[in-house]
Amino acid sequence: PHPRLDNNWAILEIKEFIETSATDVGVVGISSRDFRPYKFGSLEGFRVEFLFTTEDGLLREVFTVRAKIDKKLYLIIYSAPVCIITQK
Repeated sequence: PHPRLDNNWAILEIKEFIETSATDVGVVGISSRDFRPYKFGSLEGFRVEFLFTTEDGLLREVFTVRAKIDKKLYLIIYSAPVCIITQK
């Protein structure tokens, strides 16, 4: 069974949770970068970026922001394919 996201987890535990969850759904070769505190409106939170490949070979980039509001943990994840442009 997959662990449930807990609003008492430390920032590094949440980062690990995201990486593990992504691997469980077929993400290959995930790496993270730019992991730091982040202002989410007036709230303190954090941000982290991930780069990974899907099972079908598509390279994707992910931007994640997290903050607590009234003892609830909010996690916003934006994912998009990486565009690589080459000249002929």
